[in-house]
Amino acid sequence: MKRTTLGLFIAAPLAGLMIACGASAPPPAPATATAAPSTPTLSATPTPTPTPAAAVSSIEIASLEDGEKYSYDPGKIVMKAGELTVKLVNKGVKWPHTLAIKNPAGGTDLFRSDRVKLGDSADLKFTLSEPGTYQIYCTVTGHETKGMVGTLTIVKG
Repeated sequence: MKRTTLGLFIAAPLAGLMIACGASAPPPAPATATAAPSTPTLSATPTPTPTPAAAVSSIEIASLEDGEKYSYDPGKIVMKAGELTVKLVNKGVKWPHTLAIKNPAGGTDLFRSDRVKLGDSADLKFTLSEPGTYQIYCTVTGHETKGMVGTLTIVKG
């Protein structure tokens, strides 16, 4: 097999030179078939469904500002259904921020916090008993469009 491979590396450039000089190219060398080793087919890994073991009933979320881009950290949260506490930390930013939770069925807010002042934090307490994925966002004008959104997935506890 090495000989055939080496021959192809030499024959291919020579054929190009011969064609460029007006000569006809030699016939291609016969291909040799070798069995390729069997490899498993790779497929995309599905996104795992959050489990109650990964869920919490209390979490800390930081408000972040990077120029004109605002966000929450973390932006994807998994919590157990029931009484929940989110500590919204608003330190190292220029603006007050809030946290609101939209009802996925109707788009209305299920929960809305007051503004958290600069350099401050607030413990936000609310109850969500229905499993599902909810959108969280900042209600301060313009902050949602600057990217201050996230997801809150509620799982059975």
